[in-house]
Amino acid sequence: MRKQLLPILSLLFILTSCENNPSQKPEITGTWKMIYNEVKEKDSIQIKDLSKTDFIKIINNSHFSFINQPKDSTGSFYAGAGTYSFDGKNYIETLSYIEYKPIRNHQFRFKVKIKGDTLIQFGREKVEAANMDREIVEKYIRIK
Repeated sequence: MRKQLLPILSLLFILTSCENNPSQKPEITGTWKMIYNEVKEKDSIQIKDLSKTDFIKIINNSHFSFINQPKDSTGSFYAGAGTYSFDGKNYIETLSYIEYKPIRNHQFRFKVKIKGDTLIQFGREKVEAANMDREIVEKYIRIK
């Protein structure tokens, strides 16, 4: 009996250790560099040229921030920050710190997929006070 039990226990151990845990959230914290940005507004699609700017998003355990800095000195620098929630798929940013008041303290709801060192964020940005209604797709690579 003991000889038969050992192979069965070994097989159970191997199967359970290889099981993918779908309830585990992907790791969103880190420093991310935007590599792709698509904006769909009304009937147009704009793919932003990111070759002239560095757009960085930093996410810690409770807050996020983003910085957009032109590579030359002639463009405009902008940044924002706030809190977020993330359940493994749904990502909600509350943009508390930004110069543009119509979007300050607004909640932006997105879906997020993380594949290896790539974060894909997509959803609708709608703020009536800012006359904003667009869908976005942003792709980032983890830099730290």
